[in-house]
Amino acid sequence: MTAFQTRFSQYIQAVYPILYLQTHEETRVLNELFEIGKANSRKIYQWSISKNWHRAGESLGIGAVPNPLKALEAITADLDEDSIVILHDFHFYLPDSGIIRRLRDLILPCKIGRKTIVILAPRLVLPPELERDITLISYTLPSLPDLQLLLTALLDENP
Repeated sequence: MTAFQTRFSQYIQAVYPILYLQTHEETRVLNELFEIGKANSRKIYQWSISKNWHRAGESLGIGAVPNPLKALEAITADLDEDSIVILHDFHFYLPDSGIIRRLRDLILPCKIGRKTIVILAPRLVLPPELERDITLISYTLPSLPDLQLLLTALLDENP
């Protein structure tokens, strides 16, 4: 497990309801989140304005039109407990007062249902109203031990 995976696992085990991951490396972080989900027996759900709700690449058929406010409503209404919910590029919607209120309303239901919302975005947009409710997580370049783990895994796959 990488240092990031260990730290992130601690956040979801402690039931932090909303995490904000700022990164341009979406593919790399998604791969790590899928490994974290598997290691912690968590389902992974994803939402984006272009694909709406999907899981493992398949549409969930929730909501006819991708809508950020409806997406937040689906987190408690339609998604299973013990899950990691990834909201792609959600920073665009955070300044909206309805989105702010709905995110704050989701905190207790997420804690009870052991759901962790992950806002995955290339830049940080954090309204003052959410500063105490959202935990920022840095996603840095891989460390030397992380690179060694990756290299070992690659060598094991291709002897």
